Amino acid sequence: MKKITVSVSFDDEKLSALKMYLEQRGQSVESELEKIEGIGKQKRIALLKHFKTMKALRGATVDEIARVQGIGKSAAEKIYNALREN
Repeated sequence: MKKITVSVSFDDEKLSALKMYLEQRGQSVESELEKIEGIGKQKRIALLKHFKTMKALRGATVDEIARVQGIGKSAAEKIYNALREN
């Protein structure tokens, strides 16, 4: 199975539809946020609603990420560091 990494912003519904489409063709898609341990669906949705794009999220500071409802300081640090590694 081929693996494709996409670094564009999708809302959760569109991402689910894209995953289903690719899986039917023997491919897969994994968002950068899904790779971060401890960052579940609700936190991913909250982050994307707040920042609107992955580009904006990547440019955010730890404090800006921590201001998102449901994201604490330790989760914000984990997200910040994970996005800097890519």
